[in-house]
Amino acid sequence: MLAILWIDNRLTLAAKDELMEHALLDCESLEHAPYLQGNLTALAAASPAVAAWLEANPQAGPLFRERFFLHRPGLADWRLDGGSSLFAVAPPPVFYRDWTPAEDASSREQLARSATVVAGCGLGYGINQLLRFLPPAHRILVVEPRPELLLAALASTDYAPFIERGKILFLPPVREVVDHALQQLDVQFLFGRIDLKGDTPSRQLGPEYAQLTIMLRELLEGIAVELSTMRRRQDVMVGNELGNFQAAMEHGSIKGLADKGRGVHAVILGAGPSLEQTAPLLAAAKDVLLVTALQTLPALQRLGIRPHLCMAIDYSAGMRAVYDRLDPDYARGIPLLYSTKIMPDVVAGYPGPRLPVWTRGGLGTYIFSDREYVLNAGGNVSVALFRLLTWLGVKMVTLAGQDFAWKAEQSHVTGHHANCAAEPNRVPLKNAAGEAIWSTVSYTTALRELGAEIVRSGVPVVNLYGGGAVIAGARQVDAAAWDAEALPASDAGSVARVLELLEQARQPVARPTYPARSDQWSSSLRALLKHLEKCFKKVEKEQQAIGEAVSRLRAFLRQDPLYLPYLYNEVMDVNGMLHLGRPFAPRDLPALRQICSRVNTKVREMDRVVCGCGVNPGAGARSRAMRPATAGAASIRSRSALG
Repeated sequence: MLAILWIDNRLTLAAKDELMEHALLDCESLEHAPYLQGNLTALAAASPAVAAWLEANPQAGPLFRERFFLHRPGLADWRLDGGSSLFAVAPPPVFYRDWTPAEDASSREQLARSATVVAGCGLGYGINQLLRFLPPAHRILVVEPRPELLLAALASTDYAPFIERGKILFLPPVREVVDHALQQLDVQFLFGRIDLKGDTPSRQLGPEYAQLTIMLRELLEGIAVELSTMRRRQDVMVGNELGNFQAAMEHGSIKGLADKGRGVHAVILGAGPSLEQTAPLLAAAKDVLLVTALQTLPALQRLGIRPHLCMAIDYSAGMRAVYDRLDPDYARGIPLLYSTKIMPDVVAGYPGPRLPVWTRGGLGTYIFSDREYVLNAGGNVSVALFRLLTWLGVKMVTLAGQDFAWKAEQSHVTGHHANCAAEPNRVPLKNAAGEAIWSTVSYTTALRELGAEIVRSGVPVVNLYGGGAVIAGARQVDAAAWDAEALPASDAGSVARVLELLEQARQPVARPTYPARSDQWSSSLRALLKHLEKCFKKVEKEQQAIGEAVSRLRAFLRQDPLYLPYLYNEVMDVNGMLHLGRPFAPRDLPALRQICSRVNTKVREMDRVVCGCGVNPGAGARSRAMRPATAGAASIRSRSALG
């Protein structure tokens, strides 16, 4: 009886849904897969990746026809090996009752700004439970590892209207495809929440569902860390880039070093506790390129190791503390490759040679991509160093002190300024011997990132393992039993060649020039605000006009690649306003004024630094400001833009 009631509830979903009318499970014609063709047609248009994945698995059709069946009461089910079925133990409501969200008004507004990621579609019961109760603006992403199960869900329910509307997106179990799709949920990450739902009945089919859930959780954690960092720190990072802009032009460029590391064996020196074990042998190593982080230099000096170069990517003020422990005489001959996002006074305070590295997510992403090497530095300097070394074309990499975890109360090698052993939110892991070790979310994220980068690069990597986290893709060598004589030498002269090229790269480069546009932007934003002020006087009646104007504001803020990195928070604030899940209210007008005010301030600062206009641009700069940034650049001053 419970199963019959469940099917009846599914059949009434169309009447309850606010998005559009659609047909659900047809118990009389299920065996004929009434909705399969329509859903596949919609999938081919909206998600070519999953359509291609289905086509690449021709066995899915026969398996679907063999395993899919109906119980006598009309309950759709899937036959398992051994004669049992997915829902033999309990009917669907038992598994999906907790998927139903709360119904109060405040939570519904939050749900409209949120998204749900589903690991395993089952037969569509869980998906339909979400569709029944979630508001129309809520996004649903479904990842299914078995093509035959996806066919069963697509055959049972008409998802085509939801697929075409963009409310629901089906994805193949391909990490890169899923990662790209999750990256598009930035508004939901920042202004709502992302729920991960694992399809419990599907776990009876095999371990791939548990593995898929783990993969999705890892991806979501990584994106959450990245977006929260950008949200909180993007202004700081781009502000640092502006502060470093002139110095970076004077310090030189590494763009000419691509593939110049052929034949080099590089060793990335981390600051994990295991570095103590390998330090004596590494100090005597010859014919290898030793690279490390700026923060690790004080510890390396204590251990008697002198690296050939160091790197800094940390934009925080805590980097100043490194100089409290750093011996200037020791560092004077070690070149520093610095991300242009680090604090200008950290760059200025370094006693040795300096070379800038433009990194993604800032000015370099857009304005230097065709004239400089733009590094994806991520959030960990060891990952950044590995990517830099593969760009240089080194033949081999050895990892030392790359633990990403710890066993005792010391998370770093002695002499390092950071110690997170007492971190309250530390993450429990197991090392290669099955022992309990501790890590952090940022370390586990970097660990996965480094492992994926190693596999992707194809570069041979050896990890001098000292009891920390296992690094995927690297050949593990016991650090305690390691013999330095087993460290392969670089090709003759290759290390010296790289160091010579680094020295030659320290030549001033031509500064790019851009026309100032702050006057144009200020005038356009002022006109839009006047239009919005009129609309907000009749806010209930002018909802559509306000929405259109805010959409034009978003397009305008995104039009210029020069300003876009600095306007990240303002663009996201406008995105969030467009996805409020409620009508525009009078309180939104002051928020829009504040956004436009911040934009004007930032654009003037960009013009002052990058366009060389000085603090108060003169008449010449004002005349140049009327020229568009790029051909066809958007303007919100036009008659059509003002409605």
